[in-house]
Formats: sequence, structure tokens, C-alpha cells
Amino acid sequence: MSINAIMELQDARPFHPFELTLADGSRVVVGHPKWMLVTPDGMTLHCVFSDGPSRRVAVEHITQAVVLENATAAAIPGER
Repeated sequence: MSINAIMELQDARPFHPFELTLADGSRVVVGHPKWMLVTPDGMTLHCVFSDGPSRRVAVEHITQAVVLENATAAAIPGER
């Protein structure tokens, strides 16, 4: 999955929370556009979760991104 496609989801207006699926099967939810930072080289994401913890994700390990149409940021947990 390309960093450009992920950043398009982050920059969408109105923003919709989205879920990233990683190569190991784990999932990371981005519940707000400010809760995901991209490193300057575009190789790594830093995702902050509404319940406190955070996770670094290598872009090369992201296999899919799905928009969570009916979700709101307040109802989004972090990692699944």
C-alpha cells in the first residue's frame, strides 16, 4: 500500500476514521487525522490512540486500508 493512498485517507474532508491491516494480521485504527504522523521519509507512521498508547508502523507492512464509514472518533479504540 502506498504512503500517498494512506495520506489521502488522512487528508479527506470530511475525515472518516480508517483501519490499517498489517502483514501480520493486526489492525490499527486511525480515529482522527491528527492521530497519525508520517515520518519525513514516508517510510513509517506513528499512530496515537484515543485511549492513550501509540504504535509505530512501517508502511511496507500495511496491506490494506478500509474506511470505517459509521465510526466516530470518540468511539474508536486504538489497536485491534
